[in-house]
Amino acid sequence: MDYQVMTDGQLAVWVRGGDPDAFAELTTRYKGLVRAKAKAFIGPSAPEAEDLLQEGFLGLFAAALTYKESKG
Repeated sequence: MDYQVMTDGQLAVWVRGGDPDAFAELTTRYKGLVRAKAKAFIGPSAPEAEDLLQEGFLGLFAAALTYKESKG
């Protein structure tokens, strides 16, 4: 299956079905955004950078699980 040609919505359907490769494609597409958002929280009293990235990818996974095509 060629995940690269699927839309984000199509990938979300596959993620909800338990397809780890679909989520891998989403992480590839959004890793720059997740890193940029995590970088905004890096500081002396912030969690480790790796923890922030992990939280960002958990958020991406949650978004894929709850994505509704009708709402965009």
